[in-house]
Amino acid sequence: MERILIAPWGLPKGWREVNYIIEGHEESSRSSLKPLVSKLHPNRVILVVVDTAIGEEFEDYEDLCRKVEEYYKKFCEEIQLPLTPEVIVAPGVGDFEKAKFEGEMTDFYHFVSFELAKRLISAEGELDLILDLTHGVNFAPTLLYRSLHELLGVLAYTRKVQFRVYNSEPYLRGISESHREEVKTLRIHLVESREVQPRLSAHLLGEEDGRAHLVKHVRKPAKRGNVEAVRIEEKETKELNAFLSSIVNGLPLALLTFYPGKELEEKLKEACDLWRRSIECLKDEKIVVRRGMRFTADFMRCVRLWVAARSFGLERKEEASLKELEELSERFKSEGMKEALVSRTLTELKNRLGSKERVKEWIPLSELMEGKSGGFSPQNFLAHAGLEYNVTEVRISGGVRLRYPKSQRRKVLEACRQGLFKPQRRAG
Repeated sequence: MERILIAPWGLPKGWREVNYIIEGHEESSRSSLKPLVSKLHPNRVILVVVDTAIGEEFEDYEDLCRKVEEYYKKFCEEIQLPLTPEVIVAPGVGDFEKAKFEGEMTDFYHFVSFELAKRLISAEGELDLILDLTHGVNFAPTLLYRSLHELLGVLAYTRKVQFRVYNSEPYLRGISESHREEVKTLRIHLVESREVQPRLSAHLLGEEDGRAHLVKHVRKPAKRGNVEAVRIEEKETKELNAFLSSIVNGLPLALLTFYPGKELEEKLKEACDLWRRSIECLKDEKIVVRRGMRFTADFMRCVRLWVAARSFGLERKEEASLKELEELSERFKSEGMKEALVSRTLTELKNRLGSKERVKEWIPLSELMEGKSGGFSPQNFLAHAGLEYNVTEVRISGGVRLRYPKSQRRKVLEACRQGLFKPQRRAG
């Protein structure tokens, strides 16, 4: 099991030392993080901070992030935190004494999600994720919680994930000197503890024009010819939607057929690099840190699919044995109706095809399923775990093997798409 403690932090310069109590453990510190580490013994600590915390001069955005990271690591050394934290410097917005930060607030959510995904996907075995919200400020706790809710739901398909949330009682200041002296002990409360259930949003990618756009310009570039973009073309977007549908609807053959490769990770990295290159540090009366691009909803959808692909640890296949599909159906064991649908379909195929003689050539599955004739429909495809008889071919040689012939892929892709959430466009 890997235990990871994550905490959003504001500026620690005003934090005072108090006695924290957590589950019988008492420890004096300027942060709740230290007693949490002492009591819960995480393997890793990750701090999520915002670039607006910069308190000194900087040359460019890379220098800003480096100095913010050093500031928080130095503070952790001062409070003698037993573990050296990993620090994620995320984008913020607002007008501050040293600089003004301009951009979309949701960039925090998207950037942090990808950074956390890269770290969480490397965790081996069961995962115990602890979130300490004590020192989080403004939008950071809400967006960080949302990010973890999304990522952990995907990871839960392949491993046991425990999620715990802690929060200390508030340290009140400024009411009166006598009241301030009374604040000697704060309890750190467990406010949420649960085993995460598998979950993946069924929201369609590329709803705008059929292509998944990962970043967009906040404002129109001065030179039209210099517009840069990172997008996934229509063909690949359709296959990503099919992979998504295979998970949320329980379509094991589609999962293998449209399994994404390394290109997805490369696109996400390319989008992050372009987004980062768009950040300018302009000197006026004060420094203005301006982000020229923003992440899109499709960026996060692709992050979730990338986590699923990495977590499942499979690879794309043009065909699969019935045994492989049965093993893959184990992914859906905790999902009630979905697991029942997949199991029923595979059991029926096994019973009907197990006694068939050897079939050397690929033939439509409908030719071997007596009494199962009928026209193709996306609804029937989804109701039969993607193994609809008109678009699936079978070959029996050393076991039953199944595939979608290329001549039927268009129908399969459209049927997969029908199983996803498509928001209604407003008239006008």
